[in-house]
Amino acid sequence: MIIIDMFFRVIFIILMIKVLISLVPYRRDSQIVSLINRLTEPFLQPVRAMLPPTQTSIDLAPLLLLLFIYLLKNIILSLIAGLTNPFLVIFDFLYFSILARVALSWIPHNRFNPIIDLIYRFTEPILKPFREIIPPTLGGIDLSPILAIILLNIIQSFFI
Repeated sequence: MIIIDMFFRVIFIILMIKVLISLVPYRRDSQIVSLINRLTEPFLQPVRAMLPPTQTSIDLAPLLLLLFIYLLKNIILSLIAGLTNPFLVIFDFLYFSILARVALSWIPHNRFNPIIDLIYRFTEPILKPFREIIPPTLGGIDLSPILAIILLNIIQSFFI
């Protein structure tokens, strides 16, 4: 189990470096950057193909892949440890779906992209009741994701 955990940690580190590379200027002839690009690009290309084109310079593919690998790691470790409580994985999925929805609100996107539509379908039934209680405030700030995550954490604590 330690080997699997270490394997996923190495993947996380490589993908986090890829995220940082996309955010800061770097030398094109750097061997480390070249190595990171060669290691990650085969996995990021299919993810980029599913994402809508954006007007920002932020590359969302590594972040989405990090989320997927995190969920995959939790599922694998839960199965190995004999923890067959599927609710914990569902809570993680909902939590990250809400975070993805928040991130999508900051960038222009195509609402009808299949992945984005899926995120909206998963999160809207959770966020809508909170929006009815506390509508978006001045400047369009929506507090419903914060309230939904707090409630999910409270409910999740009963399953642990």
